[in-house]
Amino acid sequence: MVTLYNATGNPIATTVTDENGRYLFVGLPDGSYSVGFTSLPAGYNFTNQSATNDATGSDANITTGRTTTVTLGAGNRNDTS
Repeated sequence: MVTLYNATGNPIATTVTDENGRYLFVGLPDGSYSVGFTSLPAGYNFTNQSATNDATGSDANITTGRTTTVTLGAGNRNDTS
């Protein structure tokens, strides 16, 4: 489960990942957002936040399951969190 939070930390949308762990929120207005991950599959854990290898490192805090805030402007897209 992936939860999208607005700049004040309130949840505004949720989705689930696909079989590869990918997810997408579309049509977001300009603003600042973070995401949080819950209900990890059995045997899965967060790796160190912002580990050296982007392919295996987690962008989520290992304690809270939430990412840092990302600010999106008009036409921006962030495919990294």
